[in-house]
Amino acid sequence: MVCPSCGFKTEHDFSTCPNCGRAPAPRRRTVRCRLRLTPDEALSGARRRIRLPGCEEPLRLKLPQGLQDGDVLELDGIRLQSGGAELTVKLLMTVEIALPSPAPVPAAPPAEQKRADKPKRERGYTAFAVRSVLVLLLCAALVCAFIVGCVGLKREDLPELSLPSASELLSRIVLSASPAAADGNVRELAAQEIWRFDRRGYLNQLDDRLLEDVLAIYRAAMNFESEAVLPNKLSERELISICNLMALDCTELIQTDLFSKRWEHDGAGKVTRLKLSYVMSQEEYKPARAECQALAEQLAYETEGMSDINRELYVYNYIIANCVYDRGGTHAFSPYGVFSGHSAKCDGFSKAMKWALDEMGIDCRCVSGAYIGRDDGHTWCTVRLGDNWYDVDVTADVSQSGQWQPVSRGAVNIASGWVRGQFEPDAGLDLVSVPEGADMSLSAHVLDGTFIYAGEDIASRFDALLSAYCSYGGSVCFQIESVEDYEYLKANMDWMLTGWFDRNLWGTWNYQTWYSDAYRTMTVSVSG
Repeated sequence: MVCPSCGFKTEHDFSTCPNCGRAPAPRRRTVRCRLRLTPDEALSGARRRIRLPGCEEPLRLKLPQGLQDGDVLELDGIRLQSGGAELTVKLLMTVEIALPSPAPVPAAPPAEQKRADKPKRERGYTAFAVRSVLVLLLCAALVCAFIVGCVGLKREDLPELSLPSASELLSRIVLSASPAAADGNVRELAAQEIWRFDRRGYLNQLDDRLLEDVLAIYRAAMNFESEAVLPNKLSERELISICNLMALDCTELIQTDLFSKRWEHDGAGKVTRLKLSYVMSQEEYKPARAECQALAEQLAYETEGMSDINRELYVYNYIIANCVYDRGGTHAFSPYGVFSGHSAKCDGFSKAMKWALDEMGIDCRCVSGAYIGRDDGHTWCTVRLGDNWYDVDVTADVSQSGQWQPVSRGAVNIASGWVRGQFEPDAGLDLVSVPEGADMSLSAHVLDGTFIYAGEDIASRFDALLSAYCSYGGSVCFQIESVEDYEYLKANMDWMLTGWFDRNLWGTWNYQTWYSDAYRTMTVSVSG
């Protein structure tokens, strides 16, 4: 090794020159390796961990999309320790795309040995035997016809045969064609065919009969069939219920909304077939689903090591910062509208949050209901943090298209009664147990000290919050537990703000207020 400062040369590596005492510049080497990827990983991107000698932690790499076989990726500036000396390494990674091995070609069956021709006499005996048997059968048929004619049997003397109707035949065919009914392992089949079935909190609660129909609809939807044949005869309410539970549980069903309400009945009024409609083709579905999964994985990767509540808030903030509310889009009902088009409505936002939290291993379920007294519905989430369940309505903080609104966080980790008191639960939720909780300790306003509890002095608490956040201009959002306190403060807001200005500020000041009656939040902004 040669010192670049004084020229001292020795056969050994050193971190400090024995002659001049200076540290030589880090040596620079090039390390080459190969990255073996599947075609899907090369097309959609992948993550890899590479462990290099002299590096304590493995390198975490996020590979770009659209890689080709033979591409070379360069990563410069990696510092390693080797023999007490520091090395600066340039890593060159050559991409190898491992094509799937072709299916083994079955060996051709051995050619049949050509039978030796029988002697002409033997062939003649065989033909004579066949002709003899046919003649005997014909004679037997003539004898039977003669006996029947002599006895004089008539058509009305024959026993009547009851043939099944066409609908009965159809039901028998459907039941016999159902592998779940044949094997009796409905749940095993559901675990094999329904993606992440272990995390489908609602579908796991259904009995085997309804789960069998869920499996039939799921198969038809994933195969883009025009209709699903139901193994069991369902009432219309039962069908609507399981379709709603599938829509809430199976976030990957972005190709259909399952609510065409077009079906076929049998003679007894039971539904036997469900017609399906789609918002994308089978060729479009695979990359669209991969895009949603990639973003969910990215959010999970970026929050690795955080607490569950911080990971939940990270997803919440991502949605409200990147999306707008638009109920008219083609994909407004699905997570694809959130992850790709960044616009959706309540069910799209809620399912996107569930997809991301499922990827992080955090229990999350979507809940839907109809507004009491209104012809409109809503969807939100309930999330398990620790031992408690909390309701989260991310739609409450998503801006309307083209409009700005302050972020109130009034529906982040709140007790179930705040949201569910406004709605009648949708069909299907009465068939399962929906988690609920009464704890408010992890709500956004309790954690940051802007929650006004019932029984507190509303005037002094209001003055204290304004003084803490708005003394030199600024804004504050607070949440009020009591409905009576909220209505009182809302009715007297101008008078209370004027009094606070007179006691705490000089000069001319302006203020602006926003209210959310659903979650009893108020936002006050003060500017000079």
